Amino acid sequence: EDLIVPPLKPTIGEDEVVIIFIQGASIKTAAYKPLAQQVQKSVSFPLWFAAPQCPENIAAIPKCIDEGVERVMTALRAKGLRNNSRIFYGGHSLGGAMIPGYVEKITQGDVRGMILLGSFLTREYRVPKYPNSPQYAFPVPTLTIGGELDGLARITRIAESFYNQITVSDAPYPWRRLPVTIIQGITHMQFASGQPPALVKERDLRPEVSEEEAHREIARHISLFLQAVLSNDDQDWNAVKRLVDSTFE
Repeated sequence: EDLIVPPLKPTIGEDEVVIIFIQGASIKTAAYKPLAQQVQKSVSFPLWFAAPQCPENIAAIPKCIDEGVERVMTALRAKGLRNNSRIFYGGHSLGGAMIPGYVEKITQGDVRGMILLGSFLTREYRVPKYPNSPQYAFPVPTLTIGGELDGLARITRIAESFYNQITVSDAPYPWRRLPVTIIQGITHMQFASGQPPALVKERDLRPEVSEEEAHREIARHISLFLQAVLSNDDQDWNAVKRLVDSTFE
C-alpha cells in the first residue's frame, strides 16, 4: 500500500518539504519507512515522505508513477500538506531509474530536486560538448548516492556518473547541479530495510556497517543536499562539495 510518513513535528507557520519516492523492484514501500524517519530526524524543517505503491512492486509498469504520485499527493493534502510545499522526487534501484522520466516531463508544482539511491541518471541524459568529454543535463538538481558494496548499481557505474557529471563537467559548480557521492561499506538493500527480494539477495554484496549506521549516513547526505537546494547558500553548497570531494579521495 502507499506509504505516507508525516513530519515528526508540527508544521504550523513553517515551510514544508515533501519527498515523493519510488520503490525499488520487488521491494515493498514500507521498507523505506525507517530511512524516511532517519532523514526527517536529520533535517531542521518539517518533512513529509510518501512512496506510492506500484502494482507488483514494479515501477516500470506503465502509468504507475503518474497515477501513484497523483494518489499520494491527494492523500498528503488530506493529511494537511499545504499547496505551497516544496517538492523533491526520488527513487531507489528501478524506482530511481524510472523517476527521472517523470520529473523531466512535469511542469506543475514547486519541484526543487531529485534524489537517486542505488541508481543513477542513465546515458540518455548525456549531452556531448566535445569528443571524449560527455556532459550530463537534467532540469533540476539531482543527488546520486551509491553504495560501495552495492551489487546491483555497482560502484564502477557510479564512478562513471562521477566522471561524467563532476570530473569532466564544464559547469562552473557541477556539485550544485548533479552531485555524486558514495557511502563506504553499504549495500543495495541498505537503502531500504527488511529482507531483500530474490534478485537483490542473489547479487548484492555483504555490508560492512549496520542498517542503522547506513541509514544515518544516507540521511546525512540527503539532508545536506536538501538544505543546500532550499537555501541556495554558499556555505550549504560547500558542505555538499565536501561530500563530493571525499567520494574518490
